[in-house]
Formats: sequence, structure tokens, C-alpha cells
Amino acid sequence: MPERLNRADVQTNVERTRWIPIREQADLAATTLTTIYTVPKKYHARVRVFVSERGGAVATVRIAVRKDGDAIDNAHYIAYDTSFFPNEDKHTEEIWLFEDDIIAAYASTGNISVNVNGRRWPSE
Repeated sequence: MPERLNRADVQTNVERTRWIPIREQADLAATTLTTIYTVPKKYHARVRVFVSERGGAVATVRIAVRKDGDAIDNAHYIAYDTSFFPNEDKHTEEIWLFEDDIIAAYASTGNISVNVNGRRWPSE
């Protein structure tokens, strides 16, 4: 006779395989590095970063992936002073993140929106 699973075992298995959506948004303040998303403890994530310039002037944007929540360093930037023309939108390729990794962004003006969309799942 097959072994019967108890409710706790089934719940643990569901939690390990279930993807949880990520939908983080920020309206960046000018010249301020802003944390957009931090991967929770015991999770991995796959995300894309979408950036939109909402105003009528050229802006520059920086996007950083801070491994393990480290303090910002030049090595963390995946985009640095990337130009955005009025009403322009851009996005990254898919980025894999791990526990405590942080997506942060900086803009030269206050007319930039950043969205981090993707999924996370338990790492254990």
C-alpha cells in the first residue's frame, strides 16, 4: 500500500514549487538611489526592470544589482547614466537574483518610473 502523505508534507511540497509574482514600482526622486526590490530570505527570483521617462526632458538612469544587500559599489551597476529621451521606455533582459539581492535605481530627474516584474520561489 502506498505511503499516505500528511497535510504538512503536501503544504511543504506546494510551497517549494509555487512561484510568487513580483510587481514592485517606484516613482524615483531626483538624484536619490532608491531600493526597488529586495529578494526575501530563502527565496530566488527572476525579474525584468522596466524604466519609463514621463516628463518632457532628457534624463539619465542608473540601475544596480546589489549582491547580498551590499552597500552600493561601482561594480553593482548594470546600467550607468543611460540616457532616456522624453516619454521613452526601456527594459532589461531577465535577471536572476538570490536571497538578499537588491535592485536599486537612480535618476537625474524626478520624472522616472521603475517597475520590477517577475517571480520568486523558495530556494529550499
